[in-house]
Amino acid sequence: VSSLLLDGFVTIFQIPAPSLLTTFALVATGLLALAYLVVLMIYFSYYDLRTKITIAVFGPAIISVSLLAVINNISARANLLDAANQTLRLVARQTGDEIDAYLANLAETLDAQAEASTLGFFLMPEVEQSTADARRYLRTQQIQSGANFYAVIDRDGAVVLHTSISDLSAVPPFLGLPPTLQSGLQQTLLSGTPYISPVIFAEISGQEGQASNGYFLVVAQIQGIDPVNVNRTIPLGVLVGSFSLTRVQEVITSVGAMASSQTFAVLYDENHMRIAHSLDSSHALSFVSALDQDRLEVLVAQQRIPQAYRITGPENLAEGLESGAVYFSAAELGTGSALNSAAVEKIINRPWVVVIMQPQSIALQPVQAQTRNTALLASGVTALTIFISTILARMFTTPISNLTIVAQRAAAGNLYLQAPVESTDEIGSLAVAFNSM
Repeated sequence: VSSLLLDGFVTIFQIPAPSLLTTFALVATGLLALAYLVVLMIYFSYYDLRTKITIAVFGPAIISVSLLAVINNISARANLLDAANQTLRLVARQTGDEIDAYLANLAETLDAQAEASTLGFFLMPEVEQSTADARRYLRTQQIQSGANFYAVIDRDGAVVLHTSISDLSAVPPFLGLPPTLQSGLQQTLLSGTPYISPVIFAEISGQEGQASNGYFLVVAQIQGIDPVNVNRTIPLGVLVGSFSLTRVQEVITSVGAMASSQTFAVLYDENHMRIAHSLDSSHALSFVSALDQDRLEVLVAQQRIPQAYRITGPENLAEGLESGAVYFSAAELGTGSALNSAAVEKIINRPWVVVIMQPQSIALQPVQAQTRNTALLASGVTALTIFISTILARMFTTPISNLTIVAQRAAAGNLYLQAPVESTDEIGSLAVAFNSM
């Protein structure tokens, strides 16, 4: 009882117990209780009647109270974790919607900017359009969208306009992008559907020195009047915008202020690379698990691997992400080895996922307080039960002890003794029968 009171009310020096230690303590307590029960059963026949009655009274009471406490604890734990998961899922949806809205807005913005006649006329050889006017328009639109740079690429892949480069003679086709990304640009050229690239680290023209931080591209189709049939338009090229991950990181970081200081968010791509991390942005661009060699070689060729290829774990986080579950429990960078409740929301515009996490110890604080109170209550019930059972045992055994003393004296030759009749129950009837004998 003293230990429970100390644990419940002197909390200033407490530190969270590791989950492994807690599990070990519970298992050890269960095994000791089982061993004690086995010993009681083995030696039960050797105990005196008073001890047997005491055990018979308080044993079932303690077992009942303990089972009720365990069941109540398990139920409360499950309910609290479920409530915490629901809250985390709501935050995950809000965060995912905000990132999706940001990406969709960029795609819509570039699509609208690409529809301007300034760019269409510039790509039509039969129409004279000032390069200076086109570049001025492009720079204005770049500032509006917050892009690193804008570039216009014609149907052959040649870069004909660039907001950061005046002399385009040395700029390679498609800005020097890897073939996989070039195919994304060509797909937009043919279909007209805006393209949002994965996070890349390519040192392309206009992005020198910034590739280590990662960025993504947004591509929109540029159309012009068909010279053969003036009543219809044809694709003439694409407008490419390069965007940093700053805004994505800001959205992820805002989760702490939106939820609580203990709740944090992480954005992962399909390869389990952290795109953004709300607790510490230095954790961004690190991988949860190692990529297999074939996959790694493909991503290196696509320039989707940062120069500092970091694998930070933890393993149970990789398992949770790979499971595709909406909820799971795992550790994460910034919270040590402690388990976090995690809720997952998929991003529509990219195969990314937002994961909102919260240490389970936060959600389970009411359970811990309830467990302390239950333990104190169980200790009190145990002490009271033992006290009552001792009194009852004494009440039951005292008449029998008195009768035994009389029987022993009678056996020694004193036949004039009379056993005291102290009740009208079976023990009293036994005393009457003994006196008659």
